[in-house]
Amino acid sequence: RGGAIYALLCGALFFWTTDLFNYLPRFFLSTLLFFAGSGFVAENLWGSRKYMSIAEWLQIFIILGVFIFAKSLLYAVIVGGIITGFTFILRYAKIPAVSGRPRRGGEERSVESHCLLLQRRIQHVANHWMLVLRIRGFLFFASAQKLTGWVTQTLDAQSSDGTPEYKRTRLVVFDCSQLDGLDASASKALGKLVKHAQQLKVQIFWSGMKPDFKGQLETCGTLSGSSRVFENLKGVQLFVTDYIKRYIAKKQERLVQLHPLFGLVHDAMRDQMAVEPFEDILKLDMARLGGCPWQYCSRMKIRAHSTVLWKAGEDRRTVFLVHSGKVGMFNDLPDEMKGSGWGTPVAVYGRGQLLNREALNKMPTQLNAVALEDGELICWSEVQWMSMMCEQPAMVVAIIQALLGQDIGNEGAKTEASQDVVNELALVRPAARSASEEFQPQLQGLKTAKGLERLGLFEPPSAGGAPRLPKPLNERIEKGLSVAFHAYKVEGSNPHVEAEKIGEALAYAGLYGLLLTVSTPTNLLEAEFHQLGKEVALARFSEQQEEKLRSLFRQSAGSGDGAMDRADVARLMRESIDSGLSMDEVDDLIALSGGSAESIDSEAFLAMMARLVRKREREWCILKGARQLLGAGTEAQDLSDRLTPELLLANAEGYLRREEAEELLWVSDFCREADAPQDEGAAQSLSIAMAALALWPTEVPAIRLPPAPKSTRPDGVPEIRSAVLSTGDSRNESWHRLAIQRAMATEEQEKVSDGPHEEEGEEEAVEKPAYPDTCPARLHLFLDYPESGIWAGRWSIVMGIFIMVSVLTLILEPLISPKDEPEDPVEKTVWATFEAFFTGVFTLEFIVRLAVAPALGNQTYVDFLKGPMNICDIVAVLPWYIDIAFDTDQAEFRLFRIARLMRLARLVRLGRLAKRSATFAPIAMILVVIWGIFLKSSF
Repeated sequence: RGGAIYALLCGALFFWTTDLFNYLPRFFLSTLLFFAGSGFVAENLWGSRKYMSIAEWLQIFIILGVFIFAKSLLYAVIVGGIITGFTFILRYAKIPAVSGRPRRGGEERSVESHCLLLQRRIQHVANHWMLVLRIRGFLFFASAQKLTGWVTQTLDAQSSDGTPEYKRTRLVVFDCSQLDGLDASASKALGKLVKHAQQLKVQIFWSGMKPDFKGQLETCGTLSGSSRVFENLKGVQLFVTDYIKRYIAKKQERLVQLHPLFGLVHDAMRDQMAVEPFEDILKLDMARLGGCPWQYCSRMKIRAHSTVLWKAGEDRRTVFLVHSGKVGMFNDLPDEMKGSGWGTPVAVYGRGQLLNREALNKMPTQLNAVALEDGELICWSEVQWMSMMCEQPAMVVAIIQALLGQDIGNEGAKTEASQDVVNELALVRPAARSASEEFQPQLQGLKTAKGLERLGLFEPPSAGGAPRLPKPLNERIEKGLSVAFHAYKVEGSNPHVEAEKIGEALAYAGLYGLLLTVSTPTNLLEAEFHQLGKEVALARFSEQQEEKLRSLFRQSAGSGDGAMDRADVARLMRESIDSGLSMDEVDDLIALSGGSAESIDSEAFLAMMARLVRKREREWCILKGARQLLGAGTEAQDLSDRLTPELLLANAEGYLRREEAEELLWVSDFCREADAPQDEGAAQSLSIAMAALALWPTEVPAIRLPPAPKSTRPDGVPEIRSAVLSTGDSRNESWHRLAIQRAMATEEQEKVSDGPHEEEGEEEAVEKPAYPDTCPARLHLFLDYPESGIWAGRWSIVMGIFIMVSVLTLILEPLISPKDEPEDPVEKTVWATFEAFFTGVFTLEFIVRLAVAPALGNQTYVDFLKGPMNICDIVAVLPWYIDIAFDTDQAEFRLFRIARLMRLARLVRLGRLAKRSATFAPIAMILVVIWGIFLKSSF
């Protein structure tokens, strides 16, 4: 009320007469202005107390002290600039240059989708070979020295502590996607690191580098023609993954050569994987032998960079399985109108991977699927899927389980420290992995083979006789063999399957076995083909073996009708073979052999055991080969028994050196916790279980899909669409160049992310208000809410700089152009131009803010104009318009010169920016204090 009365009194006196103010003493006016400024400073000090540290308070007192003792505002301004600059350098030069902590290669989320077994092998090698550092912000000399010093120390430590060559870091990746800039000293420090790494045979890769940074590093010699620069980190991952896969395949060749049985098993698995795309999907016999899957699917040929499987947002109801080639998922496709080429794929899928899980949920596709390599796909249209669901539900369940679980192996390794929280230069040991947990089905096969061997069921029977198949199993196998024979038969007077196609034909029916690897069959007629299929399906038992199994069955069945139920059979098999035998496998054998959950007779039990023996022949060969390498007797060894370098050298016949043997054991032992404290012997050995997993083929020869069954129905065959771009399009050159580097892929973005569960006592999340999606609303958020977006925050910083510069001109004008000296026309023009520019900018901003004030619906124009901050905005721009409207140099308008002081109201706007940056608050207070002291001293 006092302020309002004073304002009215001043207005009345002004319009009545100005003579009264001409007699007011200068001391009174200067004191009034000084205390007004002091009040503003006090308010800013109080409001900024939460943002200012002791060091910032000390800066204010130093500047004031310089002004008081030197009695010169110019000295105070110079000292303030020096202190501010020194503080800035001291503060930001120490900011950590690495986002998160350094990560091992195996901790990065996989680029290309692989099976779990191969993915773990790649992660094992990448954890030792690859080191990833994400650089962020502006890289100053101090931060660069700390970063390069840590990398140099890490690399040198591996040489000094005697780390074997094959375990040392071979690749250091600097991800520059978050880098804002770097000074010359930082560039020089990185150049020294590159030269030192070359001496240690370590490559430095760069990813996500902006063109200006790349040019700066090339100028200073850090980057050369041989430097590896990738578009993003995912490109580096794909390049390194491909290199590691070739390395693993080369070492696997050496492992296979250790024993003939290892080579036999490896070749059998590789041949099976080459012709059988369902090997990792239809794992149970009821899903594979229960019905030929080729009758329910179609096939599609794909061309690299041309075939489009689907586009984002389409209602595509076809499920795909990659047999050969690769398919990439893209956010965007090339646009001929915009001239855009191929972007970076979000995900890459290869052999054995299922695509389009959205089809199961009847949801539109989220990405664009395009072929990256020539190959073939297996397709299930909606019609074929429904037919398979009705006739072969076990097959559908197996496909769905594989589709939902195929990405488990592609998750990055979880570590003890979160990358987003920890910002320190320290490596964290990779999380320990248990082979018994992750590869339980494969290891269970070894345990089952060991139990069957204890029963003597792998001993070859005498010649003669034939496997006796229960009727249900015989019908299932006969059906599959009939479909396979007609698909592969050679027409003529005596239809037959050619000798070189017998293995493929049996695989067509889902039958595999070592019998096909060790024998040399000839052309087979249909009856002979069926007989061979039954031999492959079930093992042949001798009379002694049959009597032993019947005796086990009778002992468990006891008195009664001579039959057991499902639980009794499971208990019998677990007691006599292995306690870890899964109920899924037991149920699968029961259903396939014609038994039921309530009644399994001795004949069905014999068939179950015969099928189980045939399925575990490969594991038995691995155990037999490992036993011979260990030099043991006839009894099967424990799976934890280990192969040592000495054993490998003794059986290598001179083609292995000591270091090569140790490297072979290391690369095969991929489930051991890296860098765990272990004794020397255990660190250079390999368990039998891990040896069996290491024999799993990493590379499979590409073979065309088998012929379609004669009864294949043509309905529901998916349409092959035309190419996105012609193969001769010049924009494909960039893709081919990146494909050579094998660097164009990223892991598929997670479509569903489970957020952290709310713990007890955790505050509830505040619901964000829903703003209207209109142009005025977006403009209002841009101008008044810096936190609404990146560009809004940048605009608020720009306006803060404008305000500070405009206020700085108020301080510099009386210093450079004192009122008691003759006025220079050039200086007057410069100051007038500054004032006109800033007044125009602030006026335009205020008008736009006023125009969009009610856009969010939370205020009216009147509410906006009544806001204290908005009143200050109006007051801040009035002086220039008053000077234009009135000639303040005339005596009757001299009082209007006081209106120029209203330009200080611009400092009030800095209060808004103080919420976003603590730097603006002390700057505002310093400028006001200096301005007030100057006014007091100048009157």
